[in-house]
Amino acid sequence: MEQRRLLADSFTYLHPQKHTTLVHKATREYWFLHDTAVAWHGESLYVAYYHCRQSEMIGHTLIHERVSHDGGVSFGPETILSAPGDESGLHVPPMLFEIDGELYAYVTRMTGPDICTDIRVMKRAGEIWQEIGILDDPMIVNGTPQKLDEFTLLAPGRVADRPGEKPERAAILKIDANDPAKTELIPMPLPDGEKHPRCPESTLFHLGDRWVLLVRNDAGPFWMYESMDGLHYTGPFEVDLPMEASKPFGGNLTDGGSYLVYNAPNPPERRSKLVLLLANPGEKEFTQKAILFWSDDRVAHRRNWHYPCVAEHDGKLYVSLTAGFKEEEGRDAILLTVDLK
Repeated sequence: MEQRRLLADSFTYLHPQKHTTLVHKATREYWFLHDTAVAWHGESLYVAYYHCRQSEMIGHTLIHERVSHDGGVSFGPETILSAPGDESGLHVPPMLFEIDGELYAYVTRMTGPDICTDIRVMKRAGEIWQEIGILDDPMIVNGTPQKLDEFTLLAPGRVADRPGEKPERAAILKIDANDPAKTELIPMPLPDGEKHPRCPESTLFHLGDRWVLLVRNDAGPFWMYESMDGLHYTGPFEVDLPMEASKPFGGNLTDGGSYLVYNAPNPPERRSKLVLLLANPGEKEFTQKAILFWSDDRVAHRRNWHYPCVAEHDGKLYVSLTAGFKEEEGRDAILLTVDLK
């Protein structure tokens, strides 16, 4: 498979100021927490996360949220964003986004681990969330929708080829900017004889003159697809950047630049090194790099940081994360504020 490069041979190391806030600590009732989401809405910062009674997508699984009115320094009480009607249902990865001053959420519903049925389209109305539509696509939305033009948003994810199957194909959701309940699915091509990447969580960003859909692959190098118009993609290509088996998260900055947050290999501890890449407007490769977290192998209780989600506001990146010590101690939701000024 042909290769593509994301990080320039010559890049600058950055050492931005950072601040970490605990959003939610794991409880005995909901031990497993995963896949956070973050978004700014007005002057408030929203962080959502799903957690389960037993283990990943096992037992009652629902989505909670907390809201900060002081830029992520502190958070209010935990409230429910979306929950199934019985103990067997699964409501998993939330994705929050704002359109024209309104806050929305996509919530995937499942009947079992990674068996997607549909997507709830939610809208924030005052202090509550209201369902405004259902998307029939058996898809998990992995990233914040990116603006293609004034009429269209694009959201990365993974979709099942048929209902009742696991979502093994990377895809993009084309969204009507006037109504996020109106969408069109764009599945990524797969060459004859090529197997789907394993665990194909994807993320989307604009780099130079092209759109890039970066796809996780636990069976080898990550994949990527390219597009000049955001709608028609070529690939897959192998990415030559070493990346650990974990969900990446990228996007576009308000100044026209791009960012990518991912786990870099740091053996022997999994997901213990979190990296930020930045590109200036027009650059075709990332030219700046910062280490957000890097655990010391000599520390007895090594912490890991993974499954990032990012929101930009006033020159800062707000990175929500799944975090934990040893697995038996559960997982927390944290917020990392990175000052880009």
